[in-house]
Amino acid sequence: MTYDHRKVFDEINELFSEDPMAPLYSLSQRLECSHPVIEKAVLLNTSLSFRDYRKQKLLERILVRVKEGRSRKDISKEIGYRWPEHLSRFIRAYTGQTLMQLKREFKARQTPSE
Repeated sequence: MTYDHRKVFDEINELFSEDPMAPLYSLSQRLECSHPVIEKAVLLNTSLSFRDYRKQKLLERILVRVKEGRSRKDISKEIGYRWPEHLSRFIRAYTGQTLMQLKREFKARQTPSE
């Protein structure tokens, strides 16, 4: 069976907007296509592996909440991490900064320079 990879990718994006932590097998079941089709659709449209793309979308969602000034506990609960420490570890691994450093950086950008 042939798939329109652009259409599959668009559907993946919609599902990620609902749940950025969605595992590949879950997306495969919801889209009713095999996981290699999903992986290929992501690769062709982003040049990233499925895993890296999912992490990128998750990080984008987290950074929006950090900019809003939300607490680590609230963000971790909303995103789907069991423990705030896991969220902190994820942020540190993919940005090279701690959550507090990011909050300070965003705050510094918001304050008008004189």
